[in-house]
Amino acid sequence: MEVMRNPVCLSSGVIVDKRSYLDANGNRRFTSCPITREPIKAEAYPVNSMRRQVVEWRVAMFDKAVELATKLEAGIDEYSRICDLAESILEDIGEDTYIHRARRLAQLHLQAIAKVQDPLKIAKIYERIMRTTGNVEERDQFIADEASKLFTGAWKALQTNELEKCECFIKAVEYCKAKKFRIASELQMARLNLTLAKK
Repeated sequence: MEVMRNPVCLSSGVIVDKRSYLDANGNRRFTSCPITREPIKAEAYPVNSMRRQVVEWRVAMFDKAVELATKLEAGIDEYSRICDLAESILEDIGEDTYIHRARRLAQLHLQAIAKVQDPLKIAKIYERIMRTTGNVEERDQFIADEASKLFTGAWKALQTNELEKCECFIKAVEYCKAKKFRIASELQMARLNLTLAKK
């Protein structure tokens, strides 16, 4: 069972989630009420008060997930699951609307970055920090320094012949470059990819 995101009221008076009523193209999934079985009109009306309650509940769940992740001293799997839950909630409620919560999650990730093994996930953490930090000069310098560590990680993995790990780091570096992080030059990337190709 999934929590409603966008409650709408059908002509029968029954409230359903908009995703349940309309498909991706905006077409109705059913023409009779799933509860009363009576025919329903095509219109569905938003239930704004319930939507606010849903958002408030999701925000509370986000806060609990972040608080739990902060206190968690277990392994990376539990931490990752809780952070993934917080990420999905933040995505649902809107990171731009709840920028202070996005910043909290970014800071939490930053504190626990040593636990994160996936370079692409690390790059995404840097991206969130970049979006939520106010001081542009400090942010840019921090991101440049941290993102450069991914490039260094790629070289180290290549030198120790850990090719899969190197490829993972390269994907993270490319992700950072696509997001306009100041990071390795094109020449450095070309050398790294050429060396990897030779192996």
